Amino acid sequence: MSPARIAGLALTIVILASCVDKPDHGPAHITGSTTSITSGTSWYASPNGSWGAAGTQSNPWSLDYALSNSNGTLQPGDTVWLLPGTYNAPNGLSYSADKIGASGSPIVYREHSSGHAIVNARIQNRGSYLTFWGFELTQTSHDALHDSLYGIESYGPGATYINLVIHDANKSGMIIYRPNGDSKVYGCIFYNNGNHTNLDHGIYVQNSTGIARIEQNAVFDNLAYGIHAYMGPSDPTLHGIQLVDNVGFNNGTISTSYPAKGNIIVGGDNGGANGILVEENYMHFSGTDGDNITVGYHGNDQDMKTDYNRIFGGRINLKIGAEDAPHSWSSGWVEANQLGGSGSYIVFLNNPSPLNTIYTWFNNYLFRDSLNLAWWPQQQSSALNFHDWKSTTGLGTGSNGDHINGSGTGSWWSTQSWTLPGNAYEHGRGWILVWNYNNIGSTTASLSNYLSSGEAYKIYNVFDLNNPVATGTYAGSPVTIPLNAIDPPLPTPSRSNVKAATPTGSFFFAFLVTKG
Repeated sequence: MSPARIAGLALTIVILASCVDKPDHGPAHITGSTTSITSGTSWYASPNGSWGAAGTQSNPWSLDYALSNSNGTLQPGDTVWLLPGTYNAPNGLSYSADKIGASGSPIVYREHSSGHAIVNARIQNRGSYLTFWGFELTQTSHDALHDSLYGIESYGPGATYINLVIHDANKSGMIIYRPNGDSKVYGCIFYNNGNHTNLDHGIYVQNSTGIARIEQNAVFDNLAYGIHAYMGPSDPTLHGIQLVDNVGFNNGTISTSYPAKGNIIVGGDNGGANGILVEENYMHFSGTDGDNITVGYHGNDQDMKTDYNRIFGGRINLKIGAEDAPHSWSSGWVEANQLGGSGSYIVFLNNPSPLNTIYTWFNNYLFRDSLNLAWWPQQQSSALNFHDWKSTTGLGTGSNGDHINGSGTGSWWSTQSWTLPGNAYEHGRGWILVWNYNNIGSTTASLSNYLSSGEAYKIYNVFDLNNPVATGTYAGSPVTIPLNAIDPPLPTPSRSNVKAATPTGSFFFAFLVTKG
């Protein structure tokens, strides 16, 4: 889910992303297809299933047995279908996933198309090559016994998370903790997670080997950061973080301690971060609080690429470095980012000079009056106008330099649209995002990247995935989408550090398109 509304012709971003599902005002459900990504045997689990049962649809396993290494029937390449209902852990706290799949033949745990599966517990994934797909995970208890529970704790290699909805966990929605190999979070939705000030995020990832790819997720209204990639002072070096095509907004606005926090932050306390990619993410803050994208933290890091991101609003659009310690990248590539809003655009913090010997920097698009003092060459300095910032830093100059539009909107926002690849796992899913500069009541969008002519569609505001805002049969021409403001889902009660999120109003919308 994301704070969203489809907005006018001002800016239409069509994202064939993968996230789908349900906000927290009641169990919203959009059922996926039953196509398997494996060629193995299908098995079944149910909230009323039994330990050691046959695993058939009429005699299903309990979920704890399906996840347990004690289950010798389940083999790499098999799929366990989660039948409808709410799965409560036998111990009242957690499920432990210990099974061992194989590279190219994972074991898949997936919601069945017959109805909505909700896991009301933590999942600790200590297995290898396990895939979790399409169900909802939440935690309804927020007492002292449950206070330390993440939504999902992921430890093993080859972990893949597809189209999940994770909300109202006591700590971060997901933590990926230094797997010895690759991991992927794709098309998931994270919101209203956390109760520990400044510590709980939508996705918290620590990675030092392999690639941690966080792609096409919607991450919003979490307690601190949306996506926080980090290593501590005594941890290994942060490596291989790829943040691509994610939608993030208003993270930190549910906190009672600060007005907003950050949508993306990548860095560590020990320096040396390398292989960092922050690409084609869509970031938004309502108002002038919150830092959209921060790349770099403490220490001296190695290499990063930050390109093609679309960012609007907040205190800072793009921040490079740390506010309280010296920092630099050995090399950085910053290209074709589009920045808008009334806050600071680009801020370098404690970076060495000259900056133009470190960063390859070109073709960024800035929607702001060039005379505004919105550019910072260093934290310790004063804000500059666009011309003086370029002169001071040596960045954004020449024929491929940064471009500015003094009206703050203009043709770049109002006519460009971006169509990303469709959901890699489920046909018909996709995102439509709009910044509604013109305050219009409806917009039109093509669904051709999601659906074929003759296929039925439903379009949901991500704040309410129970009730579509538009339905019909796609005929090949653009469809009309109403732009009616909806408040974000309320956090579950009984968390002392949590309040209602800042609404996105009638300005920013995210809509989910689904087949059927």
